[in-house]
Amino acid sequence: IAAQPRVYRNFMEGPRGEVAVTILDRGRSDVWLLDAADGTPSRLTFEHYNIDPVWSPDGRWVAFASKEENGPFNVYRRRADGSGAAERMVKSPLDQSPLAWSPDGREMMLREARPGTGLGVRLLDVATGTLRPWQRAHPKTLDAVWSPDGKWIAYTSGETGRWEIYVRSY
Repeated sequence: IAAQPRVYRNFMEGPRGEVAVTILDRGRSDVWLLDAADGTPSRLTFEHYNIDPVWSPDGRWVAFASKEENGPFNVYRRRADGSGAAERMVKSPLDQSPLAWSPDGREMMLREARPGTGLGVRLLDVATGTLRPWQRAHPKTLDAVWSPDGKWIAYTSGETGRWEIYVRSY
């Protein structure tokens, strides 16, 4: 993608080739969408400190972590076309960020920073906003993603003392 030089991170390709990305600029962090054909940027977030964009499987939503001043990162979503305001998906006193949507769009995996135990994965029911732990994840799980058929989850974990990739049935 041809785009102007900036500090980019958290690239996430969408289902139609567009890219959601975090752009850091003068103490701000926002989620932007880059056109797949020419790299034209379109800003998606305008308030707070925003990171870790994740596309919904149908490409209609982008979820991201947003941090208000002195608060934790919580998970929000906004329509990819920029219409409507950002919606908080779950409110938590712990830092959380989205990892992946399930292929059917009904669930989302979140990374959660747990005091004393480190990082872990929780599952969010998108319709109800309820969270539940993913029992098979070790407290040092950093990233996770569903297989395209939704039957498997691949994740990274430091449970052996070094970072490794595991695959488990879901």
